[in-house]
Parts: sequence; structure tokens; C-alpha cells
Amino acid sequence: MTVDDDLLRYVLLSLSHDGTGAIKFGPTSVRVVCANTYALALNRDSKHIGDLGELSISHMGDVRAKLEAARAILNQANREFDAYANMANELAM
Repeated sequence: MTVDDDLLRYVLLSLSHDGTGAIKFGPTSVRVVCANTYALALNRDSKHIGDLGELSISHMGDVRAKLEAARAILNQANREFDAYANMANELAM
């Protein structure tokens, strides 16, 4: 989406390197490239991620249901990004 500047849609994915933790992800508008932008994405979007449904996928259990929940979260995130783009474009006019 573009509102005088390009805003891209990202999904923040984090996992432990040793496999002991769950895979966590949620939508964000911050491109994470270092610890600082990781912290920014977590702090900036914590309210929004909670609204959209942050998901933890452990290595056990019903993975298909978790993947379906992930699809639902991403679809909702796309709707939220679209609504934001429409509102920002209206304000820019």
C-alpha cells in the first residue's frame, strides 16, 4: 500500500534456535532486521497483534488446526492492513 510512502505487510516469526520453544508469529508493519527493530515491532504492534490473535505453534498436538488458525490470523491481518490503507488515503486527501 502507498500513502506518500510505501507501507509493506510483514509477519514477525520468532523461534528458539534449539527447538525448545514454540514458533510464534503475528502481523506487523515493521521490517525486522536487528534487535532494535525486533523490539520496535513487538512494542509497537503488541496491541494489534493481540487483537488479531498472536499464535504459538508448538512442535506437538494438532498442527492442522494450528495452521488453520494461522490462516485466519493472516486473513484478518490483511483486512486490517486494507482498512488502514483506506483510512490513511482518505486522510491524505
